[in-house]
Order: sequence, then structure tokens, then C-alpha cells
Amino acid sequence: MTASFRISRRAALAALAGTAAGGTALAATATGTTRAGAAACSPLPGNLPSPGSLPSIPELPDPFTTYEGTRLASPDEWACRRAQLSELIQNYEYGHLPAGSATGSRNGSTLTVNARGLVGSASFTATVRLPSGSGPFPALILLNGLAASATSRGYAEVTINPNAIAADGGPKTGAFWQANGTAGVDTGGLMAWAWGVHRTLDAIEAAVPEIDATKVGVSGYSRYGKAALVAGAFDERIALTVPGSSGTAGMGNYRFFYSNDREDIDDIVLGAPYWVTPEMVGFAGQPTRLPIDQHSVAALVAPRPLLTTNGTEGSDIRTNPQGIAATHRAARMVYTYLGAEDRIGIAYRPGGHQLDINDYNAIMDFADWHLRGRQPTRDFNQIPYPEDPAAIPWTIPG
Repeated sequence: MTASFRISRRAALAALAGTAAGGTALAATATGTTRAGAAACSPLPGNLPSPGSLPSIPELPDPFTTYEGTRLASPDEWACRRAQLSELIQNYEYGHLPAGSATGSRNGSTLTVNARGLVGSASFTATVRLPSGSGPFPALILLNGLAASATSRGYAEVTINPNAIAADGGPKTGAFWQANGTAGVDTGGLMAWAWGVHRTLDAIEAAVPEIDATKVGVSGYSRYGKAALVAGAFDERIALTVPGSSGTAGMGNYRFFYSNDREDIDDIVLGAPYWVTPEMVGFAGQPTRLPIDQHSVAALVAPRPLLTTNGTEGSDIRTNPQGIAATHRAARMVYTYLGAEDRIGIAYRPGGHQLDINDYNAIMDFADWHLRGRQPTRDFNQIPYPEDPAAIPWTIPG
């Protein structure tokens, strides 16, 4: 990406962020600033190095060391580092998140999301299901369905069709592209789907008073689990993030695998390049040159609640469940640093690549804990894999 393009894109993001009601709180991170009240960061270089010129980092990159090479001295400095990670992740992995806004209108169970983006507007629909009783209710935005209905546990469900937001393939069709255009946009499909989640939350705030918009989570499975993680990482309004069996580009990191049956970086950048930014293809065959990894993405969710679900057998081996354990452990160190260790959890289950009742129960129990204050009876840090010292040789500062 050229320096002139990056500067003009940042200006567009900042301008739209300043005028878009309900836009994401993170939209200004591309300019090197953070949410109101946080300290400003040293801007990253206007033209970040190309993938081939980056150094090889065999371990998961230390989230506590800044781009300049300085180690954090206190949690107060996390906002600066977080802003750097946000821009690095957007530049090298998912592409940039355009700011936006949306209004909504509801007719029965159909919520129409009228979204505004960088160049125009577009609409898509979501399906709303409410539990019995009187609200406002906590809710889950679902990129695909759960094994049972969340309404039976007192949660509203808002189900969206990711492909109506951005087609899962090469053609750039769907509401995201209609609203943001295609010329010069480096955004990949996972970030486009995340943008759709954010616009859905805008519409909920505007048109569904039965939902408590301060207690809305996002859940997705497989490729939509990847998108759920991205959605939670890049909008601080999301109160709970649940990536399920998300694999590489989700909670599965790019560096550490423990089986030959795996989805690795080449599967992403060569098999599904439309999920990520074009810059990402430069890391094909050399993932250790990435200055970030998936624990960096999970760290953007901190200190908000984050739950990872995954199988340990069969077809879910391809999602790298043991590598996901390394991602979780590394991200948990950031949560610990911020005094929020209990807000990150992981729930393994037997079985393959599927969403089953074990996932459902874990999601609802974790949601009850963090959105309703109901103490769980289970331990959300049970990991059936040993630690790998090579993955995390660094420590928590102080």
C-alpha cells in the first residue's frame, strides 16, 4: 500500500468517524489516537514495511513491547500499545475498518439495517427473536445459529446473513461494498462482516428498545467465528465476543501447529484471499514475519469478555485446537495485566467441526456470568494441552 493511499484513507476514516453517530469507538485508532481520555500514541510510520522486509519472529510477538521496541511499564500505557496493534492488524491482516453508521426499522421479527459507509448507503436485514417476559434483554448477534435457542435462557437473538453484507468469494458484492465502494479499499471479507455486525448494533440501538444495547454480544462459528473475533476486536460497544472453532485468522495462530492436518497461512492467503487484505499474501510461506498474531487480535477485545469454544477431535483438529490454547494463554496474559483475568475464557469439548449443545451451554453460562452477574459453576480456563515455552517466552511486565 502506498503512503499517499494510507494517509488519504486515514483522513477519510477520521472524518467519517467524527460525523457518524453510533460509529465504532475504534475508528480513530488509524490516526494513532485512542478513545476519549486515553493518551495519544506515537504514530506508526506512514508507510509500514513490506512483509518481505520484516524480521522473522519465531515466537508469538510480545504484545507488551511497542513498535519502537520499548516495553510497557504500567497498564496505563496499554491504550497506546492497543492503538498500534489495531493499525498493524488492519494494515497487514484484515484490511482497514471503514467507520460507518446505521439507522433501523423493525417490522415484526425483521430488522432492516440502513447503513451508511464511506461513499453511500445500503440496506440489509436481520431476524430478531425475543424471549418471553419484559425487557430490555441482553442479546447475541449471531453470524450463524446456535445448537439451541438463546431465547430459552432469556436472551434476544439477532441473526444476520454475512453474505448479504459481503459475498464469501471473489466478487465484491453486498451491502458493505455498496456503501464503501471498491476502489482503493483494502478491506477483506472478515472485516467487512465485522462492519456488518457493527451496523446491526447501530440499528438495534435505534430501533429495538426491547434489547439492552449495552449487553449485546456476537457469536460465530468456523469462518464466521473468525469474523466474530474481528467484530469484537474493533468495536468496544460489543459486550461479549464468542469465536467458535475459528481456526487460523480466528483464534488459531499462524505460527504454532501440532498436527499435519491443519489450516495454515497459505490456506488463507492462497485459498481464501478475499477474507483478508491483499497485503497479507506477502506472508505466504513465512508467517513468522508477521509483526502480530491472533493473540494480538484477542488482546484488542480486552478487558471486555471473550470466550473461545472449540472441539478437540476429528475435523476440528484442522482448526488447531492446541495452537488455539497458545493464543488463549498469550491473550490471557494481557487480560491479567489489565486486571481482567476472569473475563477471558475457553471451553473445549470432545467432537469435531460442529456447533453442539456443549458449545451452547458454555456460551450461555459465560454470558450469564458477565452480562447478568450469575457466577458459573464451571472453570473457563480448563485446557487439555501443555504449555509450549517456545510460543510465549516473554512475561507480563512488572
